Amino acid sequence: MEDKIREIHPDCIFYDMYFPWTIDIAEELKIPRILFNQSSYTYNSILHNLKVYKPQEKLELNFQSSFLVHGLPNKRVFKLSQLTDDLRKATDDEKTSFDALLDQVRDSEVRSYDIVQDTFYELEPAYADYY
Repeated sequence: MEDKIREIHPDCIFYDMYFPWTIDIAEELKIPRILFNQSSYTYNSILHNLKVYKPQEKLELNFQSSFLVHGLPNKRVFKLSQLTDDLRKATDDEKTSFDALLDQVRDSEVRSYDIVQDTFYELEPAYADYY
């Protein structure tokens, strides 16, 4: 696939989040790489704040423990049981190969030129402004 991309030398790569390998080829060809994100602004804002503030790591491993996700436009309270495994694991020793892929996905998102969200402003204006 990478050889074909080099051969046609596109002006831009528009990619899905589960193709993090495209970041290297885009950088090599010096072209922008734009992520198509199927998630909402709300979801991505919550995920970002969970990664930055890590309120879930301050809890005992009691799946019924509730916590507030800080910094969002409105109050969002979750239980530990509502999080995916990769967000509950505190150490790299506990990570699976899928967790490693998710880390690559998140790294490639940060390194992308821009992101196209599958949502619209009128649906979630507070989170569109926040994100």
